Amino acid sequence: MLRYLIIAPHADDELLGVGGTARKYIDAGDEVHIIICGVRKNDDSRQITKATNWFTSVHILPFEDESYNIVKNKLLKNVKIYIII
Repeated sequence: MLRYLIIAPHADDELLGVGGTARKYIDAGDEVHIIICGVRKNDDSRQITKATNWFTSVHILPFEDESYNIVKNKLLKNVKIYIII
């Protein structure tokens, strides 16, 4: 039996990135542990639990992801929109 550790920046990155491979290892009897580094304000903890309950263990670090607010508040305010008709 082998042990694997997946470190994901946000909830859902572990599934979108390596979910199929992780499932293959679990089905083969290996352990797959996951660390989710941050959650978004609107993430539903029940959905995260449901989506990750097949991993051997899940650890969610208590960091809040602010990247979307940074993009919305800083970057998008500096983008000029051109309408071409």
